[in-house]
Amino acid sequence: KHAEPVKFADCIVHDVVPGIAGLDLLPGHLRLTFLDLDLASRPGRERILTRKLAKVIEGYDIILCDCPPNLQTATQNALYASDWFFVPMQPDFLSSIGLSLLLDRLSYLKTELEFKIKCLGVVFTRVRHVGFHQETMARLPDEKEFKKLHFFKTVIPENIALGEAPMSAQPIALYDGSASGAEAFRELASEVIARLGGK
Repeated sequence: KHAEPVKFADCIVHDVVPGIAGLDLLPGHLRLTFLDLDLASRPGRERILTRKLAKVIEGYDIILCDCPPNLQTATQNALYASDWFFVPMQPDFLSSIGLSLLLDRLSYLKTELEFKIKCLGVVFTRVRHVGFHQETMARLPDEKEFKKLHFFKTVIPENIALGEAPMSAQPIALYDGSASGAEAFRELASEVIARLGGK
């Protein structure tokens, strides 16, 4: 059974984190899994989010779209609506192939669908103190196809608290603000804001 349509603005949960004013959330839903099937024949399907956001965007300084690791319709909508994207990736061989494929596909979308999005940077995540992680982080920024990318100095470590926080339905800053993962995200936020300030 399909839910009754509601206004986009009515779906926003305001001040979602206690004690942090102005942090709103537009939750996703498992039904979005079938978005590609539902919108397969709809013209301009990759621009739907842009049109919806236009009605509320004036009330926000920054809007973050958290996307799954694919380029299906939901992710294309987020990319089309955005000015910048940044890529979290594990520092390993398969993830580096994925980064290359992502950049190639985005180049195609920018040409064919007039996406105007630009890459803000790449952040290494789930980093462990093992040789191949350290080697990959040192090597990738110097590889020819990635030389134009910005790699954030902050890395997000493999951290138990980061895995536990979602089970408690809390951001890491509230679940365990002293965890190394929480500190890393604070540092990353500062880096992202600094880069956006210069754009």
